[in-house]
Amino acid sequence: MKGALYLAFLCLLAVGVFFGFKRMAAEMGVAMSVAVVCLGFAHIDKLKSFKVGGVEAVTREAVQATRDAYATIQCVNKLASMLVKATLEVMGRSGRYGGMAATKQMEMRDEYLAMLEQMGVPKEQTQRAAEPFNLIYCCDHVRRVIEAAGKVCPDKDRNTLVRDARVLYDYNKGTVASPDEVRAFLNGRGLASEEIDDLLDAYRYFNEHHQFRDPDAWARQ
Repeated sequence: MKGALYLAFLCLLAVGVFFGFKRMAAEMGVAMSVAVVCLGFAHIDKLKSFKVGGVEAVTREAVQATRDAYATIQCVNKLASMLVKATLEVMGRSGRYGGMAATKQMEMRDEYLAMLEQMGVPKEQTQRAAEPFNLIYCCDHVRRVIEAAGKVCPDKDRNTLVRDARVLYDYNKGTVASPDEVRAFLNGRGLASEEIDDLLDAYRYFNEHHQFRDPDAWARQ
């Protein structure tokens, strides 16, 4: 019986991984939840108790089983976080060249993170799972600011601007400059415009809230 429950746990875990890569957040959450239940039933034989004077006491074995179950849940939560982190990063990168709309990706990100919270994953761990995805869109914001700067940059300096701006964001290394750092970079070159100001404000908003300031405007650009 226990072997069958362990097998069911592994199968459901694999199904959850499959749903994750298919971007099916709800189905992934159900599969992961049922997997945890199966694992709990696999240890149910350890939950022994006795009654003395009408008071029910839990044996040391039951306490240890509870600790084991808690440790197992922590491992499942960590695995789920790693899966969501990888799925979000793949989803974010795939949107660079067409595919799923950015606003839809944001909706799916929020669904994944909500699923982790429902599973009891700590908030800090949930936030770390979303970091690579959010960083990709921070890079997108910086890239759009530099494109706007290129419109007001003298033709003879445009190639130099593009080359020097590479230090501000790197999709592959996962690094990106803050809004203030981008502003200082442009001020040092005497580049300013209303479009640049607006895009920097949009970047600052996203950097603070991890949401588009104006989703419709983002979709039109």
